[in-house]
Amino acid sequence: MIDPDRLQECARGDKAVAKEMLEEFADLLCEEMGKLDRIVSSANWREARYVAHAIRGASASVGAEGIWETACRMEQYARDEDAPAIEATLIELGRQASKFLSWYELPVRVA
Repeated sequence: MIDPDRLQECARGDKAVAKEMLEEFADLLCEEMGKLDRIVSSANWREARYVAHAIRGASASVGAEGIWETACRMEQYARDEDAPAIEATLIELGRQASKFLSWYELPVRVA
């Protein structure tokens, strides 16, 4: 789900900063997934690429490797305007986002 070493590295070992980073990532993920769903429905591949890029960057900063990998693919598929791949990847990204958000709601969030 989250690479705790990567998260702590990006937070420079500060657990409070790591917690804040996770909170901000959870908020961004909710917002951007909603946008991405609407954007893909309207076949706006340029905007899909930008949103996927934002998710990719944010997920890298907290060590959410699975989300990062999927967002990278989404960004490439949007660049290629590959609608079937984009739609399939959106489903996968949605599953990963839901899994992260469920995990995030657990009482212990930072290792």
